[in-house]
Amino acid sequence: MLFRSGRGLPVDQKAALSKALGWAADRFADCLERAPDAKAARDYLAGRGLTRDTIKRFQLGYAPAGWDWLMRQASAAGIPVEHLALTGLVVERQDRSGHYDRFRDRVIFPIRDPLGRCVAFGGRVIPGASADNAPPGAKYINSPETPVFSKSSMLYGLDTAREAMARTHRAVVVEGYTDCLACRQAGIDDVV
Repeated sequence: MLFRSGRGLPVDQKAALSKALGWAADRFADCLERAPDAKAARDYLAGRGLTRDTIKRFQLGYAPAGWDWLMRQASAAGIPVEHLALTGLVVERQDRSGHYDRFRDRVIFPIRDPLGRCVAFGGRVIPGASADNAPPGAKYINSPETPVFSKSSMLYGLDTAREAMARTHRAVVVEGYTDCLACRQAGIDDVV
């Protein structure tokens, strides 16, 4: 069955995409925690002052340098490449001979909707990463617009800041993912 793009996506198809995104968030988080090749990512996050609890609470992850790490795992898990493509996790090759992982050798920040469902990702290149995996100037890459993610209507951290914002009657907007997490870690919860 083909997926329709846009907000008119049938509920069962949205659920399939949501499942793929949640699965990917789990894979990235597990990789950050356990994989030996994620050491540079763990060191980067520690250098930014983020604790293990913060990393777990916000389900930060790591995407290894390989071009098909996520695709291979998805295939083994029975997740169709079409779902990965529709969620922006993989990109079609220019010659249309297949796909490759969008996020490679990056710290991964899951972006969640107001209900806490993962709808997209931000990826930050690790200082010193291979030039093959990080084009010059692309410190951050984000998921593209998808049937379940609209950049103009989503703020990182809003899902967990809503109660604090209602209580304080303010919303503090910061520039980056780690800025937001550092504030949260310091007990300032109305930050997005």
